[in-house]
Amino acid sequence: MRSYFNKFLLGFALMFAAGRLPAQDQATNILLPAGWQQGFKVTLRDELHHPDISWPAGHISYRLNFGANGIAPDGLRIKDARSGKDLIFQLSEKELKKGLLQRAILHLITDLPYNSDRSFIISAGKTPISEAGITITQTSETITLDNGVIRISLPASEQAKNIAPVVSYGRPQSLLGHGQLNLKPLKLKVEALAKGPVYAGYVLNYDFAGGKHYRVNIRLVKGLEFAEITEQMS
Repeated sequence: MRSYFNKFLLGFALMFAAGRLPAQDQATNILLPAGWQQGFKVTLRDELHHPDISWPAGHISYRLNFGANGIAPDGLRIKDARSGKDLIFQLSEKELKKGLLQRAILHLITDLPYNSDRSFIISAGKTPISEAGITITQTSETITLDNGVIRISLPASEQAKNIAPVVSYGRPQSLLGHGQLNLKPLKLKVEALAKGPVYAGYVLNYDFAGGKHYRVNIRLVKGLEFAEITEQMS
């Protein structure tokens, strides 16, 4: 929705969902039918037909089941149905059996303008080599993710001076804000989850006195004006 997305000064959205993490994507399940290797078409279509509703570029995901035979880990291609050009994609939560990919979550970036549709073709074929979509810079204090539109810095370890989940954020050339965590954790573990052509993701696990835990999952997608951040407390 144009008016909704324009409300953000930076377009920097912090999306919190207690109890659910991006690593557990609620992706649409697709059981690929027999013969999908020659091409299986997926279409996104605007069914609202409202001139004030137009979705900008965003991250979408599908949980793919390749069937009992599976495919080679580098044997998937995704193409734009109109142009035939290869689309940038990334796989997560890969399940392999005897070296073959059985299931995985497919991540794509697409938009959906008013009164339009977007279609892509899933097929077998050599996966094109794509550059990483996120630049990652690490120092003794921070890990900084930069997608060319925004950057977000995380604490590098529990020894960092600032151990807030988001140490700072802003444009690539200027900072707009910083985070603060007032409680001192007993332990902080920072772990890289993914780095690929679509997104990079990290998880931060905080342990506090009294058996309390705080888990934060941060994902930055290529070219988008916001980061996805979910948290879980227990």
